[in-house]
Amino acid sequence: MQETVIEQDCSVSAKEFYRTLLISAAQEASAAIGTDLGEQDIRQGYHYRHATDKGEELVTFKKLVPGREYGVKVARNDGNIQMRYRIDPKDDDHCHVTVTQTLMTKKKSDWFSSAVMKNRLRKRINLIVTGTKDRLKQEAKEGK
Repeated sequence: MQETVIEQDCSVSAKEFYRTLLISAAQEASAAIGTDLGEQDIRQGYHYRHATDKGEELVTFKKLVPGREYGVKVARNDGNIQMRYRIDPKDDDHCHVTVTQTLMTKKKSDWFSSAVMKNRLRKRINLIVTGTKDRLKQEAKEGK
C-alpha cells in the first residue's frame, strides 16, 4: 500500500472547488459509459463498470461530507486506487485542499513513484482551480 498526501491553498471558494470536482467526475463517467450524468448522480454515490486496455474497472463515487469531502475508488484486477479530497473553506474566495491517494497493490512503493504521484496530484489540484475559474467566468458571461 502506498499513500500520498498533498495539501494546498487554493484561490477559489470551497463550494466552487467542490462543484468543479462533481462536474468533472460526471463528465468523465458520462464519457466512459456513454450516458449523460449530472452532479446529482455523483453526489448520490454513483458507480459504474468501465472496460480499459488493462481490463475492467469498477469506479465508485463515495458519498462523504457534501461540500467538504469527495472520494472515488477505482477497483482493478491489479489493485485499487482511492482518492479523497478534503476541502476546508478559508474565506469566501479561498480554500485549503488536502488530497489523499491510496494505492493498494502488491508493488512496493519507492521514493521515485511517490515523487511522481505528488507532482501529478499537485497538477490535478491546479487544473481544478483553473477549471473552476474558467467555469465561473463562463457562467458570469452567460448571466447564470
